[in-house]
Amino acid sequence: MSIPSSRENFRFENWAKTFECYPASYFSPASEKEVLEILAAARSKGKKIRVVGRGHSPSDLHCTAEWMVSIERLNKVLSVNQSRKEVTVQAGIYLHDLHKELDERLWAMPNIGSISEQSIAGAIATCSHGSSMRYGAISEQVVELVLITANGETISCSQHQNSTIFKAALVHLGALGVIVRVTLRVVDKFNLRQINTIATINEMLEIWEAGELWTSAEYVRCWWFPYSERVCISRLNQTKQQPFRSSRWLSLENIAFQTFQSLLYATRFIPSLIPALEKISFRASYGWKSGSSTTPLTEKSYQAMNMNCLYLQYVDEWSIPISNGPEAIRRLNSWIKGDAKTAGLPFDPKNVYVHAPIEIRVGKPDDAYLSTSGGVEVCWIGVIMYKPYNASIPYRTYFKAFEALMRSLGGRPHWAKEHCLGKKDLQKIYPKLDTWLEVRNRLDPDEMFANEYIRRHLLEENDETEIRERQRKFKRLRLSKI
Repeated sequence: MSIPSSRENFRFENWAKTFECYPASYFSPASEKEVLEILAAARSKGKKIRVVGRGHSPSDLHCTAEWMVSIERLNKVLSVNQSRKEVTVQAGIYLHDLHKELDERLWAMPNIGSISEQSIAGAIATCSHGSSMRYGAISEQVVELVLITANGETISCSQHQNSTIFKAALVHLGALGVIVRVTLRVVDKFNLRQINTIATINEMLEIWEAGELWTSAEYVRCWWFPYSERVCISRLNQTKQQPFRSSRWLSLENIAFQTFQSLLYATRFIPSLIPALEKISFRASYGWKSGSSTTPLTEKSYQAMNMNCLYLQYVDEWSIPISNGPEAIRRLNSWIKGDAKTAGLPFDPKNVYVHAPIEIRVGKPDDAYLSTSGGVEVCWIGVIMYKPYNASIPYRTYFKAFEALMRSLGGRPHWAKEHCLGKKDLQKIYPKLDTWLEVRNRLDPDEMFANEYIRRHLLEENDETEIRERQRKFKRLRLSKI
């Protein structure tokens, strides 16, 4: 049996440098034929396989001690359909490369997330999303998928062909097989004009509850700075203006990046300085006066929708019904200010300091079985704690309180992030989880694609304590207990 060459003693690390693993063999196939050969070898040897794209997920979703298959060399544009505005690509193409390929053809993706470092298959796998009431998650743009199952069968699926498999594969978690081809529906290329406006937290909540926030532009997202009691409301609309960003602005951005990271590092030793640092940073970036706006910025669509994630970070994000968003913000605000009773959260916020921004985004419903926006309009709320110069920083109490809050409001965790939900909990919030599991079991009855993450959260009955303990398996660093 012919087996493509592999790398031994390979160390895999995710982008945030929070998890690492040492797969027994690391493969990087350059064709579907090589994928088939790897799967045949795995079957004959009884090996498990974990497929990986860019490794941008900040959890251990991609980790394994057995065989790892990278799809990074499956990165070509295969065909285009001009009349239907559809493009078929290999599943390993990175989004930032796909944007350039589409741009050359005068096309663009209609909606993307805050980053474009992932592969297209990886972005679909975890329900990556942008922020617009006109669009759902990235998987909503998928017209057709081709995957290779554990037994070597190649399956094409769409809304009209193998539709059950299709709806399962739109958020596949790498557990159904190897996604090798993706066909996307695209739009004519466009530019976006971005205006950032300052509001107090109360002003933002007022226009949210009046129904005037999330429909005030084609794309709207909010960055909340809790100690400053300010929100930057970012509104983006299509424009005929040409992209413009000054070189002086880029130079100043780099200086600010380095300076802020140094100051963040210093707060590891004096955490009580974090609120003051946040206020200084906000004022320098956006100003301070409520109602004021930054200078409009025009960029290509994918550049405008992306943002600089700045530094390595711990991150947690959940979706909740959009109607529950204001309550979530108010309760989290109370907790950050030290009032656990008003927040209704059983975690002591004393001596806990948080980083900003807290990102708030929205999306319309879709019908993927494991979509975090499945069946309901949602807001996604994401919290972060930066790791300046890759230094560990306390985050556990903050994230536990945040998760408790989200769970109390019908929340669903982002699949790429760490969370503590087991199968029973997930069945309560995903009505189609059992259908997804039926598809998974049919395509992979011997659990070839079930790694620690999949078994822990979806295949076994584990409580929160067991899940948190098992999450330590691939942890890269010993982290603070705070």
